[in-house]
Amino acid sequence: MKRFLLLLLASLFVFPSSAVAQTLKVTGTSLALPNNSRFIVEGMNIEFYRDSGCSFVTNEQWPLRTQIVAKMKSIGINAVRFNYKYSWLTQSSSNMTQFLDFMQLFAQNGIYVMPSDHTFTGNTLGNRSSVYSAFSTIISGAKSRGFEPYLIMNPYNEPGPNETWATWSTANKDKLN
Repeated sequence: MKRFLLLLLASLFVFPSSAVAQTLKVTGTSLALPNNSRFIVEGMNIEFYRDSGCSFVTNEQWPLRTQIVAKMKSIGINAVRFNYKYSWLTQSSSNMTQFLDFMQLFAQNGIYVMPSDHTFTGNTLGNRSSVYSAFSTIISGAKSRGFEPYLIMNPYNEPGPNETWATWSTANKDKLN
């Protein structure tokens, strides 16, 4: 299911034709590099500005970010799901700046980044428009900093028990189009 989800998300995000050579594309049911070789995700999950329970993780990771990324690259990590929660990420402008800085560091090291908003995790997508500004800031930040080709968006993480996959998929498509 996770592989399907990644393929779904990758297929929903359309990169501009001006993107650099490392832009992923969907070929059939696989992710591929521009040379059409299959891209195998060798990734991991990173908590950053997720919630108050993760603040110690954020505080510990930030000063060690260069070492963390170097270690990840050295063991072959090529993608990260970079988790956040809208309320914590947007609590101050410095939080968003740090988030984008960390994303840029991953991209500079050839690691694809999938920001994943956990605001609605396990719940319905009720007032999902409330988090649109963070999506827009992340995307425009990636564009302006030149790492958009390394960006894979995961707007709403996963649906809650009272939300259908069809509703969730439609919400993702609506936001990403």
